[in-house]
Amino acid sequence: MNDGVVTRFPYSPDRTKRLNLIKRIVPCQVSGRWLQFPEALHCQPDGTYMLINVMTDNGEGKERKLCELVLYKEDLEAILKYYVKT
Repeated sequence: MNDGVVTRFPYSPDRTKRLNLIKRIVPCQVSGRWLQFPEALHCQPDGTYMLINVMTDNGEGKERKLCELVLYKEDLEAILKYYVKT
């Protein structure tokens, strides 16, 4: 008998990854924190900067912003070039 209870199954890792990309989220692999990237970039003569939020779960299932980082897109791209996928 069902009793009207709906059993939810967890998302597959691939689906979770796709959903995070759609939501512009990069999760931390060891904590409940994540980076939330902006929808739009801000262009300046010296580069393109992004306002990136460092987020966490407040323990009640609600998002809470810990802080905001203002980073140049070009700096992020340059740093990531140093890392090689193994």
